[in-house]
Amino acid sequence: MDLYSVIALAMIPPLLSASNISSIHFRGHSQIYLSIRTITPLCYRETTEGVNPKVGIFVKRFPATVGSSVTASTVWFIASGPGSSSTVSKCYNPVIETRRLHKSSPWFYLSFAVEEYMKTLHLQLEGKGNMYTMDHHDTGRSTFLDCVAAQAITTGSPYGTGIDPPEVPACANDLQTKYGDLASFSISTTATDLAALIFKYTNGRSTIVYDVSYGTVLVEKLVNFAPPEVKGYALDSHAASDEFRYLSNYVIDLDEVGDAFLSLCEKDNNCHGHIQPNGLNNTLQSLLEKFNNNSNSTCAKLHTEYSVAGSNLRTLILPVIYRLNRCSAEDVNVLTQFFTVLFPNTTTKNEDSAYFSDLLYNLIVFSEQWESPMPPKPELRVTLGMDYWTPRYCAFTKDKTKEWNNFNNSNYDGNGIIYKRDQYWSKTVSIPSQASVLLMSGTLDPTTPIKYVESFLKSLKGVDYYKFDFATHSTIFSTQMIPGSLDICGMRVLASYVRNGGDLQSLNKSCVDELPAINLTVPDGILSKYLAQKMPTTKLNGWYPCSEYTFDDAGSSTGELAQCAVYTAPLCYPGICETPEDVNPMVDIFVKRFPATVGSSDTASNIWLIAGGPGLASTVMEGYMTDVHAQLEGKVNVYTMDHRGTGRSTVLDCVASQVTTTGSPYGAGIDPSEVPACAEDLQIKYGDLASFSITTAATDLATFISKYSNGRSNIVYGVSYGTFLVERLMHLAPPEVTGYVLDSSMAASGAPGDDFPYFSNYDIDFDEVGDAFLSLCEKDNNCHDHFQPNGLNYTHQSLLEKFKKDPNSTCAQLVNGEPSFGLRISLGILLPDENLRSLIPPVIYRLNRCSAEDVSVLTQFLTALFPNTTTTTTTTTPQDSAYNSDLLYKLLLFSEMWESPMLPKPELKFAGGINYMIPQYCAFSKENSKDCIEFNNSNYDAHGIIYKRDQYWNKTATIPSQASVLLLSGTLDPQTPPKYAEQLFKALKGTKKELIKFDYATHGTLYSTQIVRGDLDTCGMRILASYVRNAGDLERLNTSCIDKLPAWNLTVPDDILSKYLGTNDAYDGMFNSNLISN
Repeated sequence: MDLYSVIALAMIPPLLSASNISSIHFRGHSQIYLSIRTITPLCYRETTEGVNPKVGIFVKRFPATVGSSVTASTVWFIASGPGSSSTVSKCYNPVIETRRLHKSSPWFYLSFAVEEYMKTLHLQLEGKGNMYTMDHHDTGRSTFLDCVAAQAITTGSPYGTGIDPPEVPACANDLQTKYGDLASFSISTTATDLAALIFKYTNGRSTIVYDVSYGTVLVEKLVNFAPPEVKGYALDSHAASDEFRYLSNYVIDLDEVGDAFLSLCEKDNNCHGHIQPNGLNNTLQSLLEKFNNNSNSTCAKLHTEYSVAGSNLRTLILPVIYRLNRCSAEDVNVLTQFFTVLFPNTTTKNEDSAYFSDLLYNLIVFSEQWESPMPPKPELRVTLGMDYWTPRYCAFTKDKTKEWNNFNNSNYDGNGIIYKRDQYWSKTVSIPSQASVLLMSGTLDPTTPIKYVESFLKSLKGVDYYKFDFATHSTIFSTQMIPGSLDICGMRVLASYVRNGGDLQSLNKSCVDELPAINLTVPDGILSKYLAQKMPTTKLNGWYPCSEYTFDDAGSSTGELAQCAVYTAPLCYPGICETPEDVNPMVDIFVKRFPATVGSSDTASNIWLIAGGPGLASTVMEGYMTDVHAQLEGKVNVYTMDHRGTGRSTVLDCVASQVTTTGSPYGAGIDPSEVPACAEDLQIKYGDLASFSITTAATDLATFISKYSNGRSNIVYGVSYGTFLVERLMHLAPPEVTGYVLDSSMAASGAPGDDFPYFSNYDIDFDEVGDAFLSLCEKDNNCHDHFQPNGLNYTHQSLLEKFKKDPNSTCAQLVNGEPSFGLRISLGILLPDENLRSLIPPVIYRLNRCSAEDVSVLTQFLTALFPNTTTTTTTTTPQDSAYNSDLLYKLLLFSEMWESPMLPKPELKFAGGINYMIPQYCAFSKENSKDCIEFNNSNYDAHGIIYKRDQYWNKTATIPSQASVLLLSGTLDPQTPPKYAEQLFKALKGTKKELIKFDYATHGTLYSTQIVRGDLDTCGMRILASYVRNAGDLERLNTSCIDKLPAWNLTVPDDILSKYLGTNDAYDGMFNSNLISN
């Protein structure tokens, strides 16, 4: 600190008592603050004779409430601006008529009020620190810089509270008489005020100084003074740089960030789809040219767009460009609403604006942050009309260079409203030995672009730097962990920095990896306010008493212990699809719950069980609901729902074309020949079938949880396809959900193309697990001995080749259809069942040996495996199949889970029989690829029964900050192999995740991990119950049951042996029909 700063410290009186003590209420906390107006020198060197040598500085603090405020550490919050006080939240500039897209302006900008952040940090630190702020020298409640004698910048003056060039000469003379050298209001002077205040009022305790935007320029000056009490400087949205950042280049900087933002349209399916084929950048360029060429066109007359720089408002840029370019009659109505809301009545004053000093703003900008002479500016696409400031700059500075002579406003007596740059201007700083520097910046900050932070970083040591992808200005505001929440990553990082006294090694920045991906969907509140897009109202019809089980073949209901309801939801959610005219805009969603029976259901936590499929109704989960409710001793609410398109929700079907009915030619399934009629039926009835997408179903769930659950913790469990929906829900990040459980994962978000779990690769995945199963024969002595010397794998492969070469051999003829394919199908049925799969080795053994006795046993096996489905005395179809939707199954499958074009499939040993779906895929998708042309079933007029993939498809999910993720997988699951769970586990952004693999288990670990065969007590259910009981806390998860699971055993259980083989010895026993009847 230099000599005049040290002398100045002695000139400030000590704080004896607070001049004002008040109480405020903040988010449920009564918070005491203290404020004082202290005295500092006008000038820290010499004061002009006849001028008041002192000014008042307003200081405010939130004292520590835990421990003593005298010994607590201190944080100083420095407001942005320049010209802002500690309370200012927004300042508005009168609308400037310019035909450009404006994203931000030095007057129409977020000048963040630090008081709110002081309170937030005070809570984050649990009241263990003192929070300070000040009104900069000459703003707010400090001595205010104004032209009282000249009566400029008053509401009654010709140009209002702003200052216009014609007012400058009188104001300049007024200020010269009143203050003399205006360096008394420079950045260095204010930094010296701050150094002096820290010295006087922070009890010598450790101090951290946080600043944002222009505040970073002020604090950079403070670093030069090196007050010893300051242990850390947190610079947020840095406005200073070695490569000096002139505010006169603001428009160029803004355009660069604007370009980067516009390019993100390519990453968002909804945006990308609307701006085809030229892209958003080209659309905007042509729109600007169109407006320049015809400024009287309908939409050009509407168009004066200003700041849309906030992280929520910026999502409006894309639809506004799209609508301005299209300019339909309806667009004009929507855009009129947009500009009306964006530019409200400018005579309405923000209460804080009285504390903002436009005069100080101009003084500092033109003295220290303006390039002179200004270089020519290029024609820009995203700008703010900065050139309108040029005449003001000339008047303030009295610049008479050739470029500015035409304004003729700098020829007046006296000094201009400007001061000379001092020795600290654009000087490289050295970090004091006792301190550190934390830099935070958003990559899409148009106000203080990231390039200046990176330039500043090059010259410093002892600095930690955090880039927040897609964040805008002020990272303690614009880095929300969940959109709309008060949980902000930038604030978390700042709290950790303060908590650790500026120690960068101890800094907790884990939240940076957990931030959500960019989402260009316009939030509901913004959509309705700015574009007058009314959100459909939703309602709940229920809750009504209902039985635990819907169908009697699922289980016996003990009484009406469950509750049922129907939730009315919009057909289309904003950003997903648009409801056509004359289409019913609402759908029904059926929800069922088992309320808590111990304690109150209003205060109990909740678990949701989401069915797989896709296309399965919630009836398949009712048994699991009963088990979970029992495992948790009735202390939780257990929920499920019918996905839209299934069950008692609005069913996706083709009623008008009478497809998918049991009486139609192809029954409840849909044949390729039926697709054209069904497609037209669905197009008329629903329009865009994205209304039945995975994202739409996930939005149903998120909306219901937020609107109609009890506000307590929610765990969401999904199995098989249900994991796709649960993973999609993670992207939506409802704050009430604290845990996500993905059992037998079909999702692998962020996977490379070759590793994505395409259902069209189902048979390949199936075969890989089949090979792993066959290799385990070596671990079972009985199996191993029967396949010597070649082994089970080799015997199986030889058998397939034998059947292919001689399909008319005795045992080949036993198998339905083409023998080698029929064998693969048969084994494919056995493999997913943890009991039936033990039949695979003896069946292969007997087919290969093919003795007369083997023929009898194998005949029984195939009869039991493929019973006569035409018999009228026995119903083999479960009752709940009536609630399943084959149409929804194929819509979701072909839209999001099918590879196109399909790659050639190898010859496989096991098969799930997926190849039969290829003709259906071609009919549904209307694909004209080489694979599909041969079927000749995609040439019809209607849209295909398919929808476009949206922005969440194969997008890496971020685990929400309040939640954890538990993945469960069986190592012998052929339907959803463990490799997908492993890929998802690696890809998920965040640390609160765990993957549990169950050796030898198959699909659905809540069922397939029996500790004792035949017992309903499963390890998967125990672990799920522990996860729910501990509210998703993975550290407390009880996994001890894994050690109790049975060892690998290929012995065929007696009941399976009797029913399927009719013998008492799987490999060598004789057929005995009495065993079957028994």
